[in-house]
Amino acid sequence: MILKTLILAGLLVAAPPVEVKYNVTMDGSPLGNAVMTTTELEQGSRQVVLTMNLEQGKRSSRVRQETIYNADGSAKKKVQELLTDKSARTLISVEIDGRVANVTATEEGKTTTKKVTLADIAPVENPSYNWFIKTTPKPGDKAAYYTFDIGERAWRLEEIVYTGKEKIELATGAKELNVLKGNKGITLMDNKGTIVAIQMGQIRIEQTK
Repeated sequence: MILKTLILAGLLVAAPPVEVKYNVTMDGSPLGNAVMTTTELEQGSRQVVLTMNLEQGKRSSRVRQETIYNADGSAKKKVQELLTDKSARTLISVEIDGRVANVTATEEGKTTTKKVTLADIAPVENPSYNWFIKTTPKPGDKAAYYTFDIGERAWRLEEIVYTGKEKIELATGAKELNVLKGNKGITLMDNKGTIVAIQMGQIRIEQTK
């Protein structure tokens, strides 16, 4: 259930990767750690890789999620790999061509493929893609677009609202951060567009410093 909640948020490099480390907690109790690596690519595209190492009781797992975005914020590739302490491996790869998602999934040694098509009128461009990186939204600004959910293996509508700045209590102290509210949680960003924390129900991913 915890993993489902977390799973459900050749390249020419134009800039060096930026790495940010996080702690992962559940109801305030340690659950593991995460590293997000962001690489700006050519022509405004971007690669984001999130790796999480999680432990709950005697169970441990490692989740790696990779997304490559187009310059308009739409995703063109998504990869998710899950490794458990029992050496079980699940790998899901999605190649996205406009509004067509080609899914290849390998689970328990079996590989399946699936094509999922989105209606032509549905927007896939993400207006919030460059918020606080190249553009500054105003409180109340919204972004609504369709994204392919690799956990559900289906297109879904994502809605994000920028509610403004708030003083947030963090493990490292209070900070004034930008608050973005989405369908599945709240994202806190600094003025450079770096994600400081993500809250998804009981799960919180928070920057270590």
